[in-house]
Amino acid sequence: MTNINKILALFLQLILAQTTYAIGSAIVFDRAELIAFDDNSVVKGYYNAQGEKRSCTFLFVQKGGQVEAQAEPPYSEAKVLTFVPGEKNFTYSSRDKFFDIPGELFRRDETWLIRTDEGQAGCENALGSFTSFPKNKVGGEIFTVENKIPAVGIRLIARKTNLHALQGGKFLARKAYLTKWDDVIVIRTRDQFSYVRFANTRVDTPNLGRVTTGWVRSADLVNPFPSTNEP
Repeated sequence: MTNINKILALFLQLILAQTTYAIGSAIVFDRAELIAFDDNSVVKGYYNAQGEKRSCTFLFVQKGGQVEAQAEPPYSEAKVLTFVPGEKNFTYSSRDKFFDIPGELFRRDETWLIRTDEGQAGCENALGSFTSFPKNKVGGEIFTVENKIPAVGIRLIARKTNLHALQGGKFLARKAYLTKWDDVIVIRTRDQFSYVRFANTRVDTPNLGRVTTGWVRSADLVNPFPSTNEP
């Protein structure tokens, strides 16, 4: 191998060492309020609908595998746990367990339905209703899959953080920013930054569903979902 080939190979290794690419698929729906992530056939998600005076917000994680729903029409069914992050710390272990509510995720082709055994705080109104469906039938809030994006995962913004542009190998701060509680899809990471996709979920604005992308500091992101060994 010539010296120039060795240099190119070393340069490529350095780039790969600094960058983390997709480990699963982020799922985008016809309604911006919901995002999900398929991590080796385990589904995690976040529902976040913001109104002028109230909000309906919760995370969910699949518990166990899919089974055929004992109801009509035929859907696959998976048990989920819905939960809410703590006010100060968004990690799963710091969540308020008072808001741990089980539910079901029904899927058929590109159609998803989410039902919960009880209503999460702020829900069961125009921002989202997940409980008013009979237990012996498939039912729940309905969403349609529009796109699947290779991604690292879903994260919550822990504090106000600027969006950055990557130019000439440097991360330059933009005037745009994200705020605490915003949810993002992490597409990839590089050095100390993560490239994210954010969709506006304020239902009381004409910008509902508007997508913003950019680099943010990874230290300002929190993974709110349980690790493999957490119950």
